Amino acid sequence: MCQRRLSVLCTLDLRAPELGPLGLAGTRLSHPVCEGCHAYGLEIFFETATDGTWAWSEASTTDSADAPERDGPFLPRQQLWLGPARGAMEGVSWMTADHHSHVGGLPGWVGDPAYPACPGCKERMLFVAQVGVEDFPEPGEGVYYAFLCERCRVSSATYQQT
Repeated sequence: MCQRRLSVLCTLDLRAPELGPLGLAGTRLSHPVCEGCHAYGLEIFFETATDGTWAWSEASTTDSADAPERDGPFLPRQQLWLGPARGAMEGVSWMTADHHSHVGGLPGWVGDPAYPACPGCKERMLFVAQVGVEDFPEPGEGVYYAFLCERCRVSSATYQQT
């Protein structure tokens, strides 16, 4: 582990009617990220419980020598709120959307699709949400994508930028 402070990319109240289409069991889903490791494409996994708690997974392949120093600020410690439902193209095309963050549906990839495989069952993980750094008051660049293997309760993230 690189010893950096982890950020919580998103915490979802799975009891909210708007999140019903995700079909996820439990009451809460918190999705941690390491802004240094994920930004550099390193595979980081977390054991994710149905009550919003999580722990580092031994399946992670990162070691501190692999993670370059992160320059720039951490993700802001503020909340993004669920807005009105968007049409299919608004949620998928990062070039036409007013905001880059959304929950469920399909990811709006900046680059090539990068669905992680669950380290336990080897199946492609379910896309849960994406958070565009541009959606914060002091914008940066890039999009974090959150994934979950509901069967194994393992979460991960990827990051892309132009």
